[in-house]
Amino acid sequence: MAWAKLGSNTLTVTTDPITLDSFTGTKFNVVLSHDIPTTTRIQPALRPNNDTGSNYSFRYSGNGGTDTTATAQNHLRWGAGTAVNQEFVIGYMINIATEEKLSISFCNYSTATGAGTAPSRQENVGKWVNTSDLITSYSDKNGDTGDYGGYASDSNLTALGSDGVESLNVQDGAVYYETDTNKSYILYNSTWSEL
Repeated sequence: MAWAKLGSNTLTVTTDPITLDSFTGTKFNVVLSHDIPTTTRIQPALRPNNDTGSNYSFRYSGNGGTDTTATAQNHLRWGAGTAVNQEFVIGYMINIATEEKLSISFCNYSTATGAGTAPSRQENVGKWVNTSDLITSYSDKNGDTGDYGGYASDSNLTALGSDGVESLNVQDGAVYYETDTNKSYILYNSTWSEL
């Protein structure tokens, strides 16, 4: 599967939310965020197409603990939401216009600085119940309710996309070397022939 960058936004000032606007929708998305708090804890909340309605449900678990569920929410739980320190999140989302958009995200966050404290982790699964639109933008809001403060400078939101189809235009005269069999092949009139 070939991935292409849909967009990337690195903050140069404190702000909330971090957004990626107006990209071409693709079937598969990888979304990465590096969320840095200002002075208060952060609670990353992802919103495809900046939908603020109660159109999300999710389940999450911290450090392998008991699952917690939430339904009819106004965001996807994206990070851990328990840390004052930075969080790094990588997530995957299916993006078919006529289907609910399912997501999986994994968060690594620190609860204290220095090598004497191991980082924590959180796993999130969720869905956005929209069945009529492709995702063409993402918003990473700090906190689903209330004021958690903004994301600090150098926080980043990046998305990659793929339709799962790769194409390769190989021209006549191309040579392919198979390392397993130690054989070489040449392409001529759309046919590979052993050299």
